[in-house]
Order: sequence, then C-alpha cells, then structure tokens
Amino acid sequence: MKKFLTIFGAIGFVVLLGLGFAFFVLDGEEYEVRISGNQIRTALDARLPVTKRYLYVVEATYRNPRVVLPEGTARITVGLDADVRAVDGKKTDPVTCSADVSTGVAFNASTGEFFLTDFQVDRLDVEHVRGGLTRVARKALGAGLRKVLNEIPIYQLQARDVKTAVAKLVLKNVEIENGDVVVTLGI
Repeated sequence: MKKFLTIFGAIGFVVLLGLGFAFFVLDGEEYEVRISGNQIRTALDARLPVTKRYLYVVEATYRNPRVVLPEGTARITVGLDADVRAVDGKKTDPVTCSADVSTGVAFNASTGEFFLTDFQVDRLDVEHVRGGLTRVARKALGAGLRKVLNEIPIYQLQARDVKTAVAKLVLKNVEIENGDVVVTLGI
C-alpha cells in the first residue's frame, strides 16, 4: 500500500509540475493561429464528396465545398452542393440543392483540432421544391449539413515548440482578418 501511495504521489507531483510549467511558460501569453480559406477548403475537399443515408429512405451526397471569410466577423461561410434522392431501389433523378451556412470555430484541446460549429443556414436553394416543402427541406438539409461539416477537422495544431504544445488549452477568440481565420489560444 505504501508503494502505491508513493507512486500515486509521484504521478500527482509530475502532473502539478507540468501544469505549473505550463502556466509559467504561457503566463498570460496568447498563441495566435492563422487558418486561410484555402486551408479550410483543402480540408473539406479531402473528405468530400461524402454520401449519407437518413432513416433508410433518403440519401444525400454532399460535394463542391466553397469557403468565404467575411472580413471583421467571427463567422466562416461554407457553401456545399447536395444531390438528394429517395432510396427506393429505383434509379430516381436526384434533387439538387445548394446551401450556404455560417459557422463558428470550436477547438478540441486533446487532439489540437479545429472544427466548424454553431451552424446557421443562410441560404438554401432546392431544385423543384416550393411552398411548405421548402421549410421541411431547409430543416432536413440543415441538419445533414451540420452533421457532415461537424465531422471534418478544418485544421490541426502542430506542436512544434513548447509554447505550441502547452497552448492546446483554451480557445480565447476567433476573428476574420486579412482573409484568414485568426484563432487566439492561451491560458
């Protein structure tokens, strides 16, 4: 039992020492990451097109990502096209949709990855759908877009030095500046 307590105490000491070192190294400092629209588009291109099936009756293929970084905001605009078709064993023609969503940025400190989050559908054009069905299509495709985009990391922080490795703690601020997403991390 004494050996267990000694080992447990040593591990606790090392963890506290590491946290103390992190606070000493970054003490109030911030670490800035710049992510260009091209980097975001490349990350999306690597995972798209992707096809998702919903409730075993509808299949949507998401493709053609577009990225716009509106200056002076904290939101990224991402556009996607989707081909939606019924899964009924017949070769039905898909309904083509085009959507733009504005998103925020989330940071996963344990993996060092940035993701799109807090989605708002700004524009949705659905071919051959009018009236009350537009609202239903908007809601369904909005949910599908959120799920697809939320699964794709848009950037991964590289631990090149001690400050970068330690800065994987807290996302402090996000803004668009000079055509880049500027993310501020720190303690």
